[in-house]
Amino acid sequence: MTRASHEGSGRRPRTPKATAEERTTLLHDVEAQWCALSAAMALFQTRSAAERGLTLTDLQAVDLLEREDGVCAGRLAEQCGLTPGAITGMLNRLERAGVARRTRNAKDARRLVIRPAKERPCRECRVPQAFRQVAASFDDDSLRAIRRFLHASAEALQRDAARKPVHPEGKNDGMNRNEPPRPARRRSRSA
Repeated sequence: MTRASHEGSGRRPRTPKATAEERTTLLHDVEAQWCALSAAMALFQTRSAAERGLTLTDLQAVDLLEREDGVCAGRLAEQCGLTPGAITGMLNRLERAGVARRTRNAKDARRLVIRPAKERPCRECRVPQAFRQVAASFDDDSLRAIRRFLHASAEALQRDAARKPVHPEGKNDGMNRNEPPRPARRRSRSA
């Protein structure tokens, strides 16, 4: 098929296959852009969350609530790497921000089920408008390729994260509260 016939079909001409060196460079560039995007998203989400009195871990919880129809408080704590005591503080913040509500489990009234307070809560604090504008500028085939890449990347990261403990020693080290870890206390030596 000639270039002219491609233009009328709505498909783009195939790009010639990259050499090994070009592919290595391309993969390196993709990794660099991933890191830049990750840093920009973290900054955006940190600022956006703070404007609402939330933390990055709170936004992680909101994402989980959006994807599942109700999450038990214990599972939410586990998924966010929080202790049962810390989840209470998070739930208080989420309710104050109007993004989550606590309900009782229909089968076991002792258990809490956390649900979004509204459809797609806090979406604007997790997905910037600029991202939506950039995404809208791509054609459908490109968006499908981007979607496949993001989906595969998210699944790989989730599998990797599931293999690594959030708190190696079973304690909350501050990393999930957007605080630096507290230094270990030194015991004073008695002579």
